Amino acid sequence: MLQLYTIGHGQLGMAEIFAVLKPLSIRIIVDIRTRMDMVTSGNFTESEVRVMAESQAMDYHWAGRQLQQQFISNKKSIHSALHTPLQSFADRIVSEGFQRSMAQLISLAHKAPLVILAKEVEIGHCTRRIIADYLTLQACLVTHLYADKQAELHSLSTEARRESAALIYDRHAKGAK
Repeated sequence: MLQLYTIGHGQLGMAEIFAVLKPLSIRIIVDIRTRMDMVTSGNFTESEVRVMAESQAMDYHWAGRQLQQQFISNKKSIHSALHTPLQSFADRIVSEGFQRSMAQLISLAHKAPLVILAKEVEIGHCTRRIIADYLTLQACLVTHLYADKQAELHSLSTEARRESAALIYDRHAKGAK
């Protein structure tokens, strides 16, 4: 199985992020933060990550615009019955643009160990959750990395289910009403 990693920087500095990545021999960073994430987080910009990655012999790819625009929609989702942010994401998963983006991500991961970099630390509040669900259905192992706790192997979100090859978000999370 193909192994991919994800990490959310939160308030961590670049040195802390790269310290987590180094033991895993990560060679490719795919940054899914939007430009707004970079501005509002105040941590580091695309060019700063690129320079740091190159100094560590890593390739850097900014996919923020490409991936994030797949998640922006005003139309009602046919793949989610939940009234959550998942609702607006669900239709994008089946879009041609999202499928193309994921194929590129998987292709990169076949070349070298890869990490997806995002803003949010916790997976439940992040686009990485949707991407990880999708990749899990593509028979990839996705591991979420953290600076301050044990890495976690991704499990399909409790709100999600598989129907044929489709990822559907129509279940309520445990404890939700």
